[in-house]
Amino acid sequence: MSSYQHFYHVKIRIDNFLEGKTYQVSKSLQSFESGGFWGKGPGEGFYKKSLPDAHSDFVFAVAAEEYGALICSVIIIIYGLIISAIGALIMIPSVNGAVFGETQVFYYVLIVLFIVGLGFSLQQTAANPFAVSLG
Repeated sequence: MSSYQHFYHVKIRIDNFLEGKTYQVSKSLQSFESGGFWGKGPGEGFYKKSLPDAHSDFVFAVAAEEYGALICSVIIIIYGLIISAIGALIMIPSVNGAVFGETQVFYYVLIVLFIVGLGFSLQQTAANPFAVSLG
């Protein structure tokens, strides 16, 4: 609270955040729009030069501008597949040697199904725009 009152730059940053004026997020959204579906090509991005910490904080925005929405969707699908595979691998030891009606295994299987479902939801989210456009 005292930083807000005593330092002008802190006051400006907090006020801009509360009003929705965020420089970095707006630059990253412009980067997504600039890339379009196919992207501009490797190393051809414009907004990565004006985007603060493009190499660490906004890597996905730079990838969207240079490689396009198609590659970003592929990246999301790969993450979903990895999460689903981890859930499936956790499932194997939980059901091996389990006795029917064992409560501990039931809770373990529910957690694993949640993990697999999370992975599938990522895949569906990434694939929906293509399914809609292809018909």
